[in-house]
Amino acid sequence: IVDTFDGESSLMRMSVSKYDVILCDYNLGAGKDGQQVLEEARHYNYLSYMTIFMMVTAENSTDMVMGAVECMPDDYLMKPFTKQVLEKKILAVLEKKIALREITQTIELMDYEKALRLCDEEIGKNPKHVREVLRIKGDILARIGDLPRTEAFYQDIAAKGKLPWAMFGLGKCQYLQGRLEDAKDTFSQLIKTNDKVMAAYDWLAKTLDAMGTPQEAQSVLMKAVEISPRMLERQRELGAIAHKNNDLKTAVKSFKSAIKYGRNSVYKAPSDYTTLAKVLLNTDSPQESLHVLGEAHQEFPRDTGATVQI
Repeated sequence: IVDTFDGESSLMRMSVSKYDVILCDYNLGAGKDGQQVLEEARHYNYLSYMTIFMMVTAENSTDMVMGAVECMPDDYLMKPFTKQVLEKKILAVLEKKIALREITQTIELMDYEKALRLCDEEIGKNPKHVREVLRIKGDILARIGDLPRTEAFYQDIAAKGKLPWAMFGLGKCQYLQGRLEDAKDTFSQLIKTNDKVMAAYDWLAKTLDAMGTPQEAQSVLMKAVEISPRMLERQRELGAIAHKNNDLKTAVKSFKSAIKYGRNSVYKAPSDYTTLAKVLLNTDSPQESLHVLGEAHQEFPRDTGATVQI
């Protein structure tokens, strides 16, 4: 797929044909951007495991770059790039997909113990992908749900090199076991080590809120939104916790951002509009609140659930 197609036509083509390699520009003009194309393609299972999806961008602004990174394409390319760079990246991704294909297929069959054995075998015979296989192994252990076993695995990996994904997995295990202070310390340490691991901000905020400190949670999310504002769910979470803290100015701003970034997203929801309308009423802005509800009706004319919310 070439980057001259817009988002809708690209998705239409993906829905009827399987592609080996997709190069998608982040900036597709009016309508969906590359991040939203990738999210929707995954949502509707348009991409097979072996499909290579590469994000292409000429933008170097932080929010654009972070948006591209957070949606986790197989790789991304900065314009301009050479044929040699493109070929090298495609071959590297393809080689990794082939090496890990059996593990991935076994996970899809939910044969997790076999998948763990395959991970150990791959680590023994192919050290080139050891970090990726270890990350997959941690994900498998988390799926099994044995939290002490999973935590022990992440503790061991984090002690050897403080890899961001291992520290993040450790923090989640601590949170899920109710050890909120430990989780707070782990997520905070991870952010100090690598302040671009955006999921760590989300989970630190979740931990702080569970600890009864929603003001601190809001501060963490506000920092995260400064770094990477284009993630729809993060804007929703910030709006909700700001509303909880009676910071109506931030709540309005965040829900408006959620509507902005969700307008062309498969994950847009009428609740973004109705919640914003409620917050606006609390700010004594009834006319603007009614206008937002009118926009919701236009965006979701055939959605009966939306009509009920409105």
